[in-house]
Amino acid sequence: MKTELKTYIVVDYNDLDKAISETYDFKPKVMPSGRSYGYGFECVAAEEMNNYSNYIIDVDGENDKWGQEIVDKRKSSFGSVRAYLNDMAKRDLVPKGVYLVKVFW
Repeated sequence: MKTELKTYIVVDYNDLDKAISETYDFKPKVMPSGRSYGYGFECVAAEEMNNYSNYIIDVDGENDKWGQEIVDKRKSSFGSVRAYLNDMAKRDLVPKGVYLVKVFW
């Protein structure tokens, strides 16, 4: 059996939502009652992540033109978590490396 030993930067999806929301000024969702919930950015919805899952994202601090467009236009779509993490790494807000995003609710 071939194996490989790796080191990951582990982050919970809620903490990632909070960091992206605060860094890029995503506002919390507001219910019809006027009550707000969440952080604004939701990585689970953007990336269609499943419960009881882990996701690996390579962060090198570089975005291609599509990733940069996501950041510039503050989009929340597939690929946006990688784009925001790369932008944050480029700005020295988070370390570069391989992220393991834990999704358990």
